Amino acid sequence: MPFLHGGSGSADFIKVLISDDGGLTFRFSTFNVPGAPDPTAFPNVTPGTLTDCGVNGGFRVTLHAGQDQGGGRMSLPVFPNATRLITRPSTVVQHGKVFIAYNASTSSASGDPNSRSEIRLLFSPNGGATWQGPATLASATSAEPQHVHPAISINDDGSRVTVGYYSQLADGRLRVNAATAQVNSEDGRFALEDRHVTHLGAAFDPATTSAST
Repeated sequence: MPFLHGGSGSADFIKVLISDDGGLTFRFSTFNVPGAPDPTAFPNVTPGTLTDCGVNGGFRVTLHAGQDQGGGRMSLPVFPNATRLITRPSTVVQHGKVFIAYNASTSSASGDPNSRSEIRLLFSPNGGATWQGPATLASATSAEPQHVHPAISINDDGSRVTVGYYSQLADGRLRVNAATAQVNSEDGRFALEDRHVTHLGAAFDPATTSAST
């Protein structure tokens, strides 16, 4: 069971709880990332631009479209179209293989307006005992700079993963994509091969609800 542990700096931390007895007891999985505050924490910077979302909305990192309307508190931008971004680790398990998909900023600083975002995968071949990756499934490009809010599925034998996610195009429109890849975990090494992206419908405009309301 993955969840997000908020950090005091730019990075938050993905953590995983494991139960071997139907939920009677739980233990933490370990990532052992150098520099992390503890061995159970996997650091990640949530993507998005730090935005003034009004008195009720507060200051949030958002995926946005349109020009800055100005007048934001602390000189932060106010966009006509914006939605809050968070890190939601999406997980699937099959025959002891565990996959976690999440969105990640390309910047080490939270709220960086020049950052882009990617969909990345963590992989465990042994039920969360050890982890490999992250591997990037959807890379940020000039045509599609943002990729957020993934949901993951896997085939019956755990050899192929599919991740659905939202992409934002350079013109601000959104599109739903599904990226599929073959999993090569021979000799204990994890790699994604034969990647393919399918566009699920036409691009569409973001909702007209203003971030300042």
